[in-house]
Amino acid sequence: MDLDDSEKPIALRPHSGVLNVSISPDGQRVASGNWEGTEGVKVWNTRSRTLEKRLPMGGVMMAWSPNGRWLATSGAQTNFTNKHQIWDTQSWALRHSFEPEHSHGPMAFSPDSRIVAFVIDHHLIRLHEVETFGHLATLEAPRPAVIAWLQFSSDGQRLAALESNHGI
Repeated sequence: MDLDDSEKPIALRPHSGVLNVSISPDGQRVASGNWEGTEGVKVWNTRSRTLEKRLPMGGVMMAWSPNGRWLATSGAQTNFTNKHQIWDTQSWALRHSFEPEHSHGPMAFSPDSRIVAFVIDHHLIRLHEVETFGHLATLEAPRPAVIAWLQFSSDGQRLAALESNHGI
């Protein structure tokens, strides 16, 4: 798939109410999630233009690991509980899942795909080792603000968090 070729658009549908989209590092898969959660996360194969997998979640944010092995999802379930999950993209098995008390939010993988960061309770960040899901640390924003985005530095030594009030 050539993402730079605007003459060859790819329609991946249907998926009503799409809120977020995430493209795999190799460009061969696209994950889409909708707000209401009635259709869950859909993972599309961009070469065949077909639905590869449907993951049962709603209110979804997603992130692919840099090596493409993992897809992290965060969203509200139909029973109004929140879940953070990590899926093995080779088998689509659910590898890890936990329920934060209050909210779901963005996530990010370290450049080596070994660490995942999840926002919980709007202003807390939990760091986990991906393979074992061992809890490494919990970070708290210096001021009470909703964290809207996460990104590791290219060397994996720093984690930036963008707050909804535009502070970093």
